[in-house]
Amino acid sequence: NMRVLQWIVARTQGLVGAEESVLGFTPAYDDLNWSGLDYSKEEFAALMACEPAELLTECAEQKDYFEKIGDRTPSEFEGFRQDLLLSVS
Repeated sequence: NMRVLQWIVARTQGLVGAEESVLGFTPAYDDLNWSGLDYSKEEFAALMACEPAELLTECAEQKDYFEKIGDRTPSEFEGFRQDLLLSVS
């Protein structure tokens, strides 16, 4: 999405900030370009919400997937999954 890429570039230039979540750094509503869209702060907040139960389900699904692809899974992926589990627990 071009709007997110704009935010990334602006962030690297120190023009906008970021909010920290269990998934990493994310844009604030006011730091994204919403021109031409009718998207409220409430809708954005709901989209960006991280529900712990949903994240735990996602981690379990990732584990199943990683097991299916076996040795082709980069070891870093499992490390990221473990980090997410720790941050949610």
